[in-house]
Amino acid sequence: MGLKARVDTVLHAGHAQPKSYEKIKNYAFGKVVGTGTYGEVKEATRLSDGQVVAVKIVRKKRLSGCEDLVDREMEALQGLHHPNVIHFLDWFESRDKYYLVFEMASGGELFARIVERGRFSEKDAAHILGDILSGVAYLHEHHVIHRDLKPENLIYKDYEPDAKLLICDFGVAKLYHDDNEIFKTMCGSPGYKGHGKPVDMWSIGVITYTLLCGYNPFQSDDEVAFLQLIKDGKYEFHDRYWKHISDDAKDFIRKLLQPDPSARLTAEQALAHRWITHKEVPEHNLLEHTRENLCARAKFRAVVDDIRVAQSLEHHHHHDDGQPHAHRPVGDHPPDHILPNPAPAHAKDALSALQERQELENDTTTISGQGSSSSDPERQKRENAAGGHPQGAQAG
Repeated sequence: MGLKARVDTVLHAGHAQPKSYEKIKNYAFGKVVGTGTYGEVKEATRLSDGQVVAVKIVRKKRLSGCEDLVDREMEALQGLHHPNVIHFLDWFESRDKYYLVFEMASGGELFARIVERGRFSEKDAAHILGDILSGVAYLHEHHVIHRDLKPENLIYKDYEPDAKLLICDFGVAKLYHDDNEIFKTMCGSPGYKGHGKPVDMWSIGVITYTLLCGYNPFQSDDEVAFLQLIKDGKYEFHDRYWKHISDDAKDFIRKLLQPDPSARLTAEQALAHRWITHKEVPEHNLLEHTRENLCARAKFRAVVDDIRVAQSLEHHHHHDDGQPHAHRPVGDHPPDHILPNPAPAHAKDALSALQERQELENDTTTISGQGSSSSDPERQKRENAAGGHPQGAQAG
């Protein structure tokens, strides 16, 4: 049922609850496991079979101007069945809330699990990327662009050693039917036309780089320089942390962090890359050299913040005047001896204006409108405070 039909149902019924609200009796609700701009996520038990699920509860009044967000997430997820994609189970609504029911993913975030390991090799990383790419290739095959791939949206099903890694949080995903389709921005403003899939592939490149060394590829305390580094694809493989990393891994990253979206690997091409398929991937323990970057949760969260900012700014190739900026090259080694630093405050402030550029793949395309609330720094703080969260902990 579309949003308008559901709204009409509520208006017709006056103060009565929508018919679908009867489904709430099918669940026994438990603790809150995450919060976000638009609501919260609760653990619940499905009474028919005892299955523990995650219920994203979205307050309608917080969706003012962005009422299609819930429809968009449901539209993107309905009918998807893949071992590395979170399973959307059900939905219902009350007068003032939407309830989206997902399988529970409570095994912790990808990077947090790596921190807990005693050993992590390049071979382990290649296996993880194979799972992520398998899920993304499936999404792209089914015309879904995630648009928000980041470490905290990669969550393990449970804490078993062989737990499945799941791609979660499709709140800003895009379902498209034609490669030339004109997309709409999150709140319905005219958006960008063009290549959406490369957005996900660039994000996978950033995640891969960070997975192998513990810090973000793009480093600068200056916003203009930070933007230019991303625009130009300027980053380094610093010898201290990359001397044991294979050339295949570096080639894989280079082909994903291409500034030109059309030059990036597709998900299928990435799955066929030698680094993913080769059985002789090095097994050197990377944690011996990167633990200082990943061992502490607080330091790891700074890496996550850096990735979030870089991911959003990657699509801001030019300022409104269309002119590129002068850039400052990356130094011989990352700032502060590689310890992951939060992005500069002014770069975070820029997110509100830049979030609308999430899908920028064509330098000649322009956009109007304000940034979406998904870039709200306060929301990021609330999400970070949630720690290792099950699916949907970012309730927005």
